[in-house]
Amino acid sequence: PCHFITMVQIFLLCAKPSKFSVAVLRSMTHNLYVTLAAMLFPVTNTLIYPGEYSLYWIQHVLIFCLPVYIIYVWGPESMENVSDFSWTLVGKITFGHYHHHFLYPIAELTYVNLNNMLCPDRKSG
Repeated sequence: PCHFITMVQIFLLCAKPSKFSVAVLRSMTHNLYVTLAAMLFPVTNTLIYPGEYSLYWIQHVLIFCLPVYIIYVWGPESMENVSDFSWTLVGKITFGHYHHHFLYPIAELTYVNLNNMLCPDRKSG
């Protein structure tokens, strides 16, 4: 999930403010709870290569900081009103489709947990 958000943020860094890119920004910001969960409950026991642990934390901190930078550059009008929950719904539906129609079929075919978050630690039994 964080890799998907990173790809969306790379697109937003390259894009100019338009109706489509503002819509992507608005829906993406409502899925940052995934990054917060990854930072609160990190799964780092499988990160064995040099720099992998540091890159994990750098990536997740940047995922959290980049929306603030993009909103600063594009202007506060790029975000919706606080009482408008329509973009929250769009973000959740988009992320749900990503999980159920992309990640889940690949995980079923490969027998790999592609959503490696909140999994039990190898040492716990």
